[in-house]
Amino acid sequence: MHISVALTSLCPLAEWACVDGTYAGLVWRDTVQSKPTEAEVTAELARLATPPIETSKLRFALELKARGLWPTVKAAIEADEDASMYWDFTDIVRSDNQMLLAMASQLNISTTEVRNIITAAIARQV
Repeated sequence: MHISVALTSLCPLAEWACVDGTYAGLVWRDTVQSKPTEAEVTAELARLATPPIETSKLRFALELKARGLWPTVKAAIEADEDASMYWDFTDIVRSDNQMLLAMASQLNISTTEVRNIITAAIARQV
């Protein structure tokens, strides 16, 4: 995958040029947004290369409960109007949902662990 895909995802309106498709060849021209680090670009490329997975809200909640995380996650959802709306009006939980990943980060749950939870939820008998 080309660096431009990651840069467009990280900074969709930024001005930049890349002469050779590598971070070393990146010329950052944007005066508003900060240039992402090479580690951020690499992480974004890895994230984009990993297809999202999804499960039902019920399976996800049951898996969180089995891990002892449901009370904390439920409280976090209830404390955030946007998260509450997402939870109330969607039927699925996707591993690439930015709101989910932001909330997980606030709860010290990594993106990898979110995928692990969803993977386990998919396999869960309901």
